[in-house]
Amino acid sequence: METIDQFVGLEQDWADYITNIEMRETPFLDWLDVGTKPVNPRFNYQAEKFRAPRRNAHVDGKPFSEPYSAGDSRAQLDAMIQWFDHGVSVSKLSQDVTANAAIPDELAHEIPKAMKEMAQDMEVNFLEDNDQRVDNRTDGYLTRGVGSWIQATAQTVYPVDANFRPPAASIDTTAWSAMSEDILRGVLQSIWQQAKSSEMVTAFAGSNAIKGLSDFQYRLPGSTAAAPTVNAAVKREFKDKTITRTVRRYEGDFFDVEFVPTPWLVTLTGSAAVQKGRVYLLHRSKWQIRWNQKPRVYKPEFKGGSYEAFMDALAMLVCKNPAAEGKMASTAA
Repeated sequence: METIDQFVGLEQDWADYITNIEMRETPFLDWLDVGTKPVNPRFNYQAEKFRAPRRNAHVDGKPFSEPYSAGDSRAQLDAMIQWFDHGVSVSKLSQDVTANAAIPDELAHEIPKAMKEMAQDMEVNFLEDNDQRVDNRTDGYLTRGVGSWIQATAQTVYPVDANFRPPAASIDTTAWSAMSEDILRGVLQSIWQQAKSSEMVTAFAGSNAIKGLSDFQYRLPGSTAAAPTVNAAVKREFKDKTITRTVRRYEGDFFDVEFVPTPWLVTLTGSAAVQKGRVYLLHRSKWQIRWNQKPRVYKPEFKGGSYEAFMDALAMLVCKNPAAEGKMASTAA
């Protein structure tokens, strides 16, 4: 039986709650690597790129000259902490007098639910378009969302250096009704031109994007859902009375893409069409969550009224280098 004392003071891994408490998934939190502990609200770190190749043919008999300056291809990036919290309360009579055979301890029952809800808050905030924010005693620190990391123009607060922003070709705003496979291939080509690597990309995608991707196999690469040209070479096989049309892995010209459906994209600020059409194309090696404090539960002293429990966590989302990341940012269905 769960009791309040089982939770007070514990710092649990989020996976315990993502797996065991509720069916709602938080795939982005599961996917993120864990970095070192930040010790300041603002985390400063370095991004670097290789210098461009050159005609390299040294002249016999001449001494070395004109070396490159160390650090000339680096820039500082910044990430902000975010303080997440949640609280639940139960009146004294509901906790001590009311009998509920299914829930013997009402407050203990609410705590894992609240922990899961706080995990969902983190997932949603990380997958937003918002820029980061410095605490001003009215609004708290805000970590930069993925959508803000992946933009070709400068952010407002501690903007990403121009040399490390993704190019405009890595970001597309075409509606999925007008989307073609060739448009997607163009975005993937731009990402490859930046990364110069065949490392697999993970695509966190809304429902319209997932449906659109599945439809690509039935059309020629240049055609759209609004004006389709059927791919006559595709044959559908029926086995065990099952029709399979799902596409979760796209083996592209430059690298493979694993598509992960998620309902949590731009949930706080985007319209339904924006949420369903959004896709983030991410290299896992470039993203981290950095915990200052993992989730912890507190039980204040009872002073009449209600029993209460509070929980909080301190974490930041870090993009180590956004230059080779991409985004499909449709604003219409």
